[in-house]
Amino acid sequence: MEKVEDETKASFQAVAGMRCDIVSGLEPHERILWMNSEETDSIFLNGKGWEDIPRKSPNVMAYAVLSPLGFNKAHDHALVYVAYSCGDLCRRGHLVLFEKKDGRWQVLRTVELWIS
Repeated sequence: MEKVEDETKASFQAVAGMRCDIVSGLEPHERILWMNSEETDSIFLNGKGWEDIPRKSPNVMAYAVLSPLGFNKAHDHALVYVAYSCGDLCRRGHLVLFEKKDGRWQVLRTVELWIS
């Protein structure tokens, strides 16, 4: 991701290991469950996995996880990690670089990091 400023990368790396609940303010969607890392850990690290998802939300077809955001000093670039899963062998992880232009955030670049 050559367009990412060093300070944006450093900010992202500083917050990437943090746990925060940035998904609580997202609008609910009947088919996608937004979870924070603590929720995914409690479901998937305990060996239960996808069978626990319907208990949390019966109509869910997928879940997504967002990392904390890393910003440059001007706060016009932001970097976030996004993971998405629609089953045990249906998963993807991306880094997404946003740029703020004319007061609006736009996706500048997306890099797929992994897929299963």
